[in-house]
Amino acid sequence: MLFLTKQERQVLICIAAVLLGGVSVQYLAKKWTPLYRLISHIDSGKIYYKVDINRATYDELLRIPYIGDKTAQEIIRRREEKGRFKDFEELLTVKGIKEKNFQKFSPYLTIKN
Repeated sequence: MLFLTKQERQVLICIAAVLLGGVSVQYLAKKWTPLYRLISHIDSGKIYYKVDINRATYDELLRIPYIGDKTAQEIIRRREEKGRFKDFEELLTVKGIKEKNFQKFSPYLTIKN
């Protein structure tokens, strides 16, 4: 029989706890992968979730970095006039959206069917 001191038992318990924690985190990461796909960017402690450009409200559009008041209004106006966006390049037809800004805010957007 193996006799361990109190300190050795504590070390073994700590090692077991770390291993169990690591296995748990790995399991949860695999289980919640769809959640990670929704996250588009983490910046300065803020988590930005991808916004569906075809369903986004005015307030949701304003939460996206690099989209201001007029751009949000124009996106909604274009969507109401011509219908759903089929791809991201259609955003370049919206009044006031230039290629440079489009490249900045497109990672925060998604188009769902």
